[in-house]
Amino acid sequence: MKKIRWGIIGTGGIATKFANAAKNADGAELVAVASRTIEKANEFADINGIEKRFGSYAELADFDGVDAIYIGVPHPYHAPSTKLCLNAGKAVLCEKPIATTAKEFAEVKKLAEEKGVFLMEALWSRFVPAMKEIQRLVADGVIGEVREVSGAFCYNIEDRRGISRMFKNEEAGGALLDVGIYGLNLAAMFLGTDIKEIKTAIYANNGVDERTNIFLTYNDSDAIAHVSSATTLKKPTLGVIYGSRGRICIPGFCGAQKFDVIKNTPETDYQDVVESYEIKSSKVMDR
Repeated sequence: MKKIRWGIIGTGGIATKFANAAKNADGAELVAVASRTIEKANEFADINGIEKRFGSYAELADFDGVDAIYIGVPHPYHAPSTKLCLNAGKAVLCEKPIATTAKEFAEVKKLAEEKGVFLMEALWSRFVPAMKEIQRLVADGVIGEVREVSGAFCYNIEDRRGISRMFKNEEAGGALLDVGIYGLNLAAMFLGTDIKEIKTAIYANNGVDERTNIFLTYNDSDAIAHVSSATTLKKPTLGVIYGSRGRICIPGFCGAQKFDVIKNTPETDYQDVVESYEIKSSKVMDR
């Protein structure tokens, strides 16, 4: 098997998780890392057994020894770093969100198309084995026609206000870009992206969304999606796919490990029939 030679831009926690995953993937070879300083690059490289290390992102982008680059820097630097790598002809796997505005995304998408280079957002929840099984069950009609999808990913770090980047507009903070994206992804996986209308209810502070609820309707169906995200409100992390003949409940849906299929059975005194599944991710996908 030909291995893909990977480089990493960024040396934070998410970059460490990617490095651990890459080292456990048969088709990957982790060969280089770049940080804004050579000292940080060296420290990360020494810990993770990486040979090549660079003190600037541009040096890694120009390095011929990598085929693809994973971008794990803070949100505002995703699009600029992606453009840097695409212009150098490197395939890019960029941590979510791939951009912080629609305009930025349009620019990186156009650049990837012009350069003929692979570009992908690193939204891992699409690839965990449990989610692939849920897709199969839905496609097989186990819960009938999908009529509603809900996804709530909310946490409360209010005590870190003034410290965490989640509350800083200049650092692209806010609940939507951090965790709301997972609920939107769940809706897209099972209802598509042909959206008719978007309605939102947002509580924002200093220009940063702290609690956001999004309601989506679609052009080709009567389905509805409801996505909830927050940085100052704790709610169960739960995704639910509602169908005409039942529902699938997915706790911790962004990295699903287990789920319940609950079927409507009016012929048995309206008692739900629950089928529980547990499908562990491989060590590559564990977070």
